[in-house]
Amino acid sequence: MNIKKWLMAFLTPLALIACSEVDSLVPNAPSGEPYGLSSSSDEAPASSSSVVFDGSNVVYRGMNVYIAPYGSVQIYELDSVTFDTTRRVPYSWNFSSKPLYLVTPDIDSIVIDSLSLKSPYVMLSMDYSNRRYNIVDVRETNAFAVDKKTYFESIRARYLMKSGMSFAEAKKQASKEVLESFGFYANLFDKPEAENVQDPNYRIYMAFIEDFMKYTTEDTVVAKIEKCGNLTCSTEFLKTRFLTESLNMLNDLSWNMTRAENDDDLDQYAMLDIEKSRRNLLFLKSFVAHLLDAGLCTAENEGKAFEILDKNIMLTCRSEGWEFSYKEMKHSMGTMTDERDGKTYKTVTYDINGKTQTWLAERLDYNASELQVPCEHRASCCGMYDVGGAFSLDASIIETREMCFQRHLKDCPECEESDFWNECEEGLERSLDTLKYRQHMDSVMVEKGVYQGVCPNGWHIPARGEMDSLLDYMVEWYNPTVPKKHENIDRKGLVGDYLHRTFLGNPTGFGLTSDEYDFYVVDEYNRACSAVDRYSCYGDEFPSMAESYVRCIKD
Repeated sequence: MNIKKWLMAFLTPLALIACSEVDSLVPNAPSGEPYGLSSSSDEAPASSSSVVFDGSNVVYRGMNVYIAPYGSVQIYELDSVTFDTTRRVPYSWNFSSKPLYLVTPDIDSIVIDSLSLKSPYVMLSMDYSNRRYNIVDVRETNAFAVDKKTYFESIRARYLMKSGMSFAEAKKQASKEVLESFGFYANLFDKPEAENVQDPNYRIYMAFIEDFMKYTTEDTVVAKIEKCGNLTCSTEFLKTRFLTESLNMLNDLSWNMTRAENDDDLDQYAMLDIEKSRRNLLFLKSFVAHLLDAGLCTAENEGKAFEILDKNIMLTCRSEGWEFSYKEMKHSMGTMTDERDGKTYKTVTYDINGKTQTWLAERLDYNASELQVPCEHRASCCGMYDVGGAFSLDASIIETREMCFQRHLKDCPECEESDFWNECEEGLERSLDTLKYRQHMDSVMVEKGVYQGVCPNGWHIPARGEMDSLLDYMVEWYNPTVPKKHENIDRKGLVGDYLHRTFLGNPTGFGLTSDEYDFYVVDEYNRACSAVDRYSCYGDEFPSMAESYVRCIKD
């Protein structure tokens, strides 16, 4: 599946909707009234900027507030001098008639019908804990956002106003500092807030800030932006911390996009989530460039590379912008020819702590005597081997088709053999004689120390220890970060994650593809097991036959 083409086909109409309906995203004022302010003594609408707040109530109508879905807004009036909260202001409201989900996920629009104020300054808050708010001057415009960016901006603006800045100057500087703190230097959003909040690109960038907060401690971000106007306050400790958290986010975004490549049944919400990951990855590059003091990716910086925290992960300036890349892991490529059928395979050799490992850099494709799963019967398993074929098990160890039919007919006397053709003829539920299987595996490993199985002479199916040695080498080289949800799990229990976070798409020479996710290994108990799930082994716990690919390692 070409995920990029599908995304473009799906998102282009949405972009057209966004472009054609920008004006209609701002609903009409109630009862056909124009936006603006009017005094309580004079119902004629007044110009927002010309209204004088002299202590009497001024009615404000038709204000748009953009918030996260299903949220509510509390409005607090602020003192015009100290900007302290004076009271909570009641108001009437309704939802926008044009929901924004088709343009940008995770946002609603609320229209404030009527608001009576004595001060032009208010705080729009999304929760009672005041962890997401925006302090605004209602004379400035009729549309405001409430999100993490406005929260950081408001905290910084209050700090600047204490040093003597005007409200307008403090808000402008704070907005610029917050955007630059997260790596955004362009003047694209140097516009009034009413225009910014209706710009889908602006809202998407704000979503990146929200998402990054899942990887860090918000109190630290608040404290540093308030006092310094940036995240690190020029300290190496905080720089290292935010870079580490950025790599955590990079791992999750890459994993999400990799899994999407293999899913052919994505609905529109999943597609939007993938697009969000793609955009977040784009913004994350600029953020990391800012933390590294790399500046802008211009023609003069073409090819310039920065190493991120000595983790062999690089940020490199390419013609299309900053790109994450990996140092090429030390390895050497070669070839081998299988004398049985003349097929030639790529090989890759690693020097792991003075010991050499040479692997096939592609899956084995030896199919003499129809060892592989028949492609015409089960296309999804084409090129795989069941346990019997991969380990060349004697027929006496494997349940025959006749035995399989007898077992199923015993459970269903009224059925016929044809009812179980898939299960028995194709081997989907054929089982191993577990006692004979264990005796055979133990005997071979005790005698030879390795299990050749279907591999060519001089090669064998990898042992779990050999697989773990390579993974440890990968972890040492690329140092992938364990996601928070797995932080209490043994690192080797995440072998499946590591295979895709390190091998897939990275310059290791291993050659794993998105289609080839698993292959066989022999564990420490001499069982045939999955390489990516160390708890999935065939025998006592799972006597049924299974299918996987074969990667051979040199004796």
